[in-house]
This record gives sequence, C-alpha cells and structure tokens, in this order.
Amino acid sequence: MTARDLDAWAQELYRAMSRNSGLGVPEAADLVRIPTARLGETQQRLIELGLLEPVQSTDTPEEACPVRYVTSTPEVSLARLMQRGEGMWNLMQREMEATHAAMSVVASEFTHTQAAKMQVIYADMITDRRRIEQMLSDAAESATDEILSVHTSVPNSVEALETGRARNRKAMERGVRMRTVHLASTARSSHGYAHLKALDTDGMQVRLLHHVPFRLLIVDDSFAVTPGLPERGSSTVMMLRGREITRLLREVFEFCWLNSAPFGSANEPDVPEEESGTDSGQQPTAQQRVMLQMMSEGMKDESVSRKLGISVRTVGRMVNSLMVQLNVQTRYQLGVHAARMGWITGAGRGIEA
Repeated sequence: MTARDLDAWAQELYRAMSRNSGLGVPEAADLVRIPTARLGETQQRLIELGLLEPVQSTDTPEEACPVRYVTSTPEVSLARLMQRGEGMWNLMQREMEATHAAMSVVASEFTHTQAAKMQVIYADMITDRRRIEQMLSDAAESATDEILSVHTSVPNSVEALETGRARNRKAMERGVRMRTVHLASTARSSHGYAHLKALDTDGMQVRLLHHVPFRLLIVDDSFAVTPGLPERGSSTVMMLRGREITRLLREVFEFCWLNSAPFGSANEPDVPEEESGTDSGQQPTAQQRVMLQMMSEGMKDESVSRKLGISVRTVGRMVNSLMVQLNVQTRYQLGVHAARMGWITGAGRGIEA
C-alpha cells in the first residue's frame, strides 16, 4: 500500500487491526491515536479499498448491535488492490485512447487550417538596418533545404561580406543547398571577383547575369525577402510569407538562373572596370544587348548603370564603341541599326540621348 492509496492514518489503522485481529475499529484507532474527527473518513477509505469488511455476530440480532469491521487477510487485500489497480489502468488506457483520437482530429484540423493560411500573403515592411541584419541571420539559421538569392551589388565592407559568408558556410554545413545569381559586372572588379570566388570555393553555386530584376532571397519556399517600395527608401525590405507569392518569386529566380552563366566562365579581372573595353567583334556582347534594350525603352544612362552595376562612364564608353562599330553619328541612328540587326526587340525606336 502506498501513500497514494492510503493516507498515514489509514495505513496505521490497517496495520494495527491486521496485527491484532481482536481489535475493532474504535480500539485500533485509540491505539494509534487517530483523531476522532478523522476516524470516519479513515475507516471509509479502507472500506472503499476493500481492506475492511463487515462481520455480524451469529448469536446477536442484526438490529441489536452495530456492524463490526475486520481486516481482510493480506492475500485477499493484495488481490483486491491488484484488481483495483488493473481497473484504474484500464480506465486510464481508455482515456488515453480517447485523448489520442481527439488529438488526431485537432491535428488534422490544424494541418488543414495551416494549409489554408499558406494561400494568404503576409508582408512585413522592415526599415531598421539592425533588424534587417538579424532577419538575414535568422533566415540562414532556420533554413533546412535551400536558399536562393539574387544580388544587384556587392557590399564594399569587408566585414559585412565575411559575416555573410560565415552565415552561408554554417547553413551549407547543415546540408542546405545554396544558389545565387550576381550581376556579371560584379566579376569585373577585383573586389567583386574575390567575393564571388570565395562563395564558389565555399561550395555555393554561383552564376552571373548581365541584368537582374531586383534583389531577392528565398528560404525553403516558405518566405522571401525583396526590396521595399521605392518611396520608402533603398534600405527598406519586405518579408513575404505565403505559398503563392514564394512560388511566383521562385519562378523569377529560376528564370534568372536559366539565363545566367556559371561563375567558372568568368576571367579574373586584370584591368579596372572603368578601363574595360567592349567586344571588338561584329556581334554585341550580352551586356551590350541588355544596355541597348534598356536604352531603347527610354532608360537614361544613370538608370542603365544602376541596373547593370557599372558606372555611368562605362555606359557612355560602351555606347560610343557601338556607334564606331556601326559607323553611326547619333544614338538615334544606333537604335535604328540595332533594331534592324535584331539586337533589340521592338519597332526600332531610337535610343534617346
């Protein structure tokens, strides 16, 4: 008998009556000094457990004297307690089965609800630089499958670059796959080439594209990070959650990935980016084609330079080189000739000065 089944008084009363069969409940209670106020409760507890059973004198009418209780034998007492324990166990087992069934229903409903929520797009605008850095750190730590990214530029801070690469290495050590697309112009500067080379050496898949739409980060297809609205400033980013939006943005990434070139095809720069020349052949380079297309759509040199990640001076040098190549005098003529030769799409509108 444990303290869970019998409190201290019940245990003392049972022991006293078991060791002296001649004692009734009142006499045994006096012997072990059970308070009168607790006696009825203690006796009832032993009766409920089957450890006390009533006996009636055969030579005295039932109505002439109160019922007398004696303890059952240890064998009978043990058997009754075991039977009671088994009953309690069976009851607990049935309750556990019922609880498990209820949990299955709730879990099923939870899964259904979460699936429905995934169709909703949640957007969180982040403007604080420290919070952005923390968000990027948390993204690398929480990733379990794949991280996709598109970059429009490379930070100048060596410390920032190393911090980012350290985050990437930890993620890849956990088995996270990482693919990234950078502007091709990044590889034409010593600073940018060294950064991309380090990413490639660490095990990240790196590709280069002459024009990327915007900066993008996708983690496990569960959330994405994009630039904020232009009117909110260049340092604002949006964290987007929802299956529909992440699938859409993944298509943007895959388009960039399929149209980009492996980093291994890029040569280490041996001249500063400002002095790099254009292709002297008859066909324009991929970067020149992108530049011509942007200009044919009305973009100014400053906008083209930002999109391509090159200086305004380099844009001007590329335009002048093409004009010499095609033997034209104005940008308008350059646009007309480029359209005729199929270098740009559209109706052959001229390139604005």
